[in-house]
Parts: sequence; C-alpha cells; structure tokens
Amino acid sequence: MQGQLNRLVADVVARHGGRAAVSVGSFTAGDNRPEPAFSTMKVPLSIAALRQDPAFYQDAEIAVTRSDNPAAHRMFARVPATSYERVIQEAGARATTPAAYQMGTMWTTSDQAAFASGLRCVAGHEPVLDMMGRVVDYQRWGLGRIGGARFKGGWNYYQGGHLARQFGLIPGPNGDIAVAITAYSPKGHQGSFAMLDDLANGLNAMRGDLPTSRC
Repeated sequence: MQGQLNRLVADVVARHGGRAAVSVGSFTAGDNRPEPAFSTMKVPLSIAALRQDPAFYQDAEIAVTRSDNPAAHRMFARVPATSYERVIQEAGARATTPAAYQMGTMWTTSDQAAFASGLRCVAGHEPVLDMMGRVVDYQRWGLGRIGGARFKGGWNYYQGGHLARQFGLIPGPNGDIAVAITAYSPKGHQGSFAMLDDLANGLNAMRGDLPTSRC
C-alpha cells in the first residue's frame, strides 16, 4: 500500500509540478507538512456549533455544502475555539496549531485523515456528515468525483501559488475509507484542482485494497 501511494503522488507531482500528499489509515505519501486548513475547518466548527445550539443548522449547512464564509464567521464569532478543538480531539486527531487560528489553523494531511477516520466517534457528527454528502456540484472536484463520497474541501491562494485540500469518507467494499489529499500548484487553482482530481482517481482505483476507517 505504501508503495502504491508513493507512486501515485510521485506521478501526480511529475505531471503537474508543485507538491502533494495523500493519507489513508496509517499510510501517508508525499509532502506531509502542515498546511492551512482553510475551509476544511468548517467541519469541526459546524459539529461544535450544532452541539452548542441547533439553531446554527442553516449556517452549518451552507458552510459545509457551499463553503459559505459569512456563515462560518457567524459560527466562529459565537462558538469558543475550545469547542471545535475538542471535536478534533474526540475524533482521535490533532491540528498542528491551535484551532483558535480558525481557517488559518495548520493541519497535516495525515492528521486530517485521522480526523476523518474518527469522525463517526464524535458525538453529534451525524448532521454534518450528511451535509458532507451534499456538497454543491460546482465544488465536486477531487474526492467529489467519487460516487458516495462525503467530504469537505478547502482552497486559497498561498505562497505564490494555490493550495487545495480535501478530507472525507469514500465508500469501499468493506466499509467507508477515510482519506485526505492535499495539492499545491504554482500554476493557480486550475493546477491544484487538477492534482486533486488525479489523486482522487488514483485512490478510487485502489479502493479494494484500502483500509477502512476507525469508526
């Protein structure tokens, strides 16, 4: 498995340039440096917000399904950082910097895969996991190309190029598979999104061999 993932990342980087990482279970390939969470932080935030007050449902839904930033900022303004930090910890994962950095929180690809793997162990995850299966069509690159995927992406211009990342659960023959993929392209968003597409296509072809999620 490690060799297959190494080859996948090496092939994607060779064709596109930049850097990339992929993580599944205990296997991680590529450049696993901490990168900004961007909108992927909307998942633990939304879980924490709904645990605090179900009235946040509409904001959580558009933050996850449409990646709406104003909705996320409304939740950030009222939900303590310790609450979404706790969600990450309850999933058996961690971030590199405190979650109080909000969408600027630094998160490795492997730690995001660990979060996805433990997501179902988090109390109150159910409505947000459902939202992750209803991401709008125009944001369904990468993992969104895999039928039945429940995922969230984050993307922005970064370090003179464009960084895009996703994590989530994809269906496998023996249950859901927790995955995270990250791509940085010096060529802008079209480059990073194309890299995520290729990483996801590679994972899709391996689904029969990939380990299932922890929860």
